[in-house]
Amino acid sequence: MHGVSRLSPRAWYGRCRQLLAGHPHYALLLVVTLPALLAMPGSTWVTLTVAGLGMGTMLFVMASGMTLTFGLMSVLNLGHGALITVGAFIGATLVTGLATGHWPLPALSSLVTATGGPWLWRIGALSLGLLAAAVLHAGVFRLAGERAQGERAAAAAGSSAAGLAALATQALVAGTWASAGTALAVGVAAGLAVAAAMRGRQAGSGLAWPVPGLVAPPLAIALLAWLRPAHAFTADFGLMVPAFLAAIVLVAAVGYVFERLIIRPVYGNHLKQIMVTVGAAIIIGEIVQAIWGPGQVPMSRPDTLQGGISLGTVSIESYRLFAGLMGLLVYWGLQRLIRGTRLGLLIRAGVEDREMVQALGYRIEALFIAVFVGGAALAGLGGVMWGLYQSFVTVSLGPEMLVLIIIVIIIGGLGSITGCFYAALVVGLLNNYTIYLFPKVALFSSIGLMVLVLLWRPQGLIPTMR
Repeated sequence: MHGVSRLSPRAWYGRCRQLLAGHPHYALLLVVTLPALLAMPGSTWVTLTVAGLGMGTMLFVMASGMTLTFGLMSVLNLGHGALITVGAFIGATLVTGLATGHWPLPALSSLVTATGGPWLWRIGALSLGLLAAAVLHAGVFRLAGERAQGERAAAAAGSSAAGLAALATQALVAGTWASAGTALAVGVAAGLAVAAAMRGRQAGSGLAWPVPGLVAPPLAIALLAWLRPAHAFTADFGLMVPAFLAAIVLVAAVGYVFERLIIRPVYGNHLKQIMVTVGAAIIIGEIVQAIWGPGQVPMSRPDTLQGGISLGTVSIESYRLFAGLMGLLVYWGLQRLIRGTRLGLLIRAGVEDREMVQALGYRIEALFIAVFVGGAALAGLGGVMWGLYQSFVTVSLGPEMLVLIIIVIIIGGLGSITGCFYAALVVGLLNNYTIYLFPKVALFSSIGLMVLVLLWRPQGLIPTMR
């Protein structure tokens, strides 16, 4: 055809080699997804692909903490699965207790409390609004580009103040249209005031950039109050937020103790790390059984995350879609932390040259603690997400997931956040495809994929933290 250059087979081969060498994670995704598309109906492929991506993002949340700790600290923490278990049980306790009033703890078996009611909606509205404000905060920064720092500071302050003021107002009232309108007005006024104050302190031009940040968060809450489906989801999200936060905070505290008592004495000795972390995982599992008992603890998903969404012949499970969005937010947050903050700069520098960071006067030990605690917090969050996916939790949850987590980390490249993310997606997709096409192969498909990737790229997909 005129105007369209035809590539010779040699040129196509060259381009494929460039893709494999320069973007191995994209190439691996194509190798997994395209044959599956040819082997099954299109609607089934879409359903399984969305489900696999949802599963992959949950794996990423659980694996990202472990790859962070190995990338910076060179610590083989095989007790990571125990931290996932603790997070899952904490989440199950709060989700079940707040939803039903019956707390799944033997020590609290006789305790019956009132369910959350309107307060769950208010917690959900506050959380969703703050999340929207944070995303918008980053968007405004990107729009501002390389403009004066004063204007960027004003944009950030205006966005955050608007979201906080509007949502605080909204949390105090019943969630009606009138209260949302009040929240809108208060948010705009507060955001303008803070942006003006920031402009006075910093050099910069006018208030043009903060304006989207002033209007959007309170307007989003107004829509949540008005739209009935969003109203129901907001209440359900408010049910999950306390479980997420409690798991993050409490497992982070467990991680701090774990690092001080278990990891610190064995820095630099991988054999001892494997032995002591496995032993610590067994002890944590026994403590969990002593607190919650040896049986299953139910963890029912909220109503709006039950079932699925039908688009013609395509059916998408609601919770996997939600989990996928949560995983993307975690990945986005980690990338911003690693690439856009001083802490991230120190983490990357510590991975490349630990002695130089220490020579520059930074306390590498404090950085180690922060990274390990952050990894433990991600393990707790991942445990809650996987428990909601299964609708129950058991003491064996963490050890069972640890096998997949190690496979993901090895495929992605030790210490690589980006590699871990794409490896988790590939493992999730392959698991769903093989269960549908070859159920018996699914039992060892992930291990087979790891072997093939290591034969192709012994260092993993992306072996550096980027």
